[in-house]
Amino acid sequence: MKKKELINVLKNMAIKENIKALWENIKAMMKKSKYYYEKDRNLDPNKKSNTPDYYTGKVYGYKAFDIIEDYNLSYNCASALAYILRNRNKHKSPVECLQKAIDHLNNEIDCINRNQQ
Repeated sequence: MKKKELINVLKNMAIKENIKALWENIKAMMKKSKYYYEKDRNLDPNKKSNTPDYYTGKVYGYKAFDIIEDYNLSYNCASALAYILRNRNKHKSPVECLQKAIDHLNNEIDCINRNQQ
């Protein structure tokens, strides 16, 4: 076997091993958090809407997605808004959602600053 052929065989073996290892990691992650991967984990099958309650306003019934779409928000701004809108409804404490919103807003500011330079 020539040197180049041997190198290619070894590269292919390494790639296959990396793919196998990656697949094993993915399977392990899915086992650890199986409910995360269920599409309708937060949905009530008896409701007409597929939007979880914590994304819908209680007074006027506005949905976070509708507001985001109407204002054509960037990913970071949309994520921040969604976290802000649900902050008192999804978890016991709003701090986690508000911190995530702040992180997304900081990322948006960084993107704006990078694009202005």
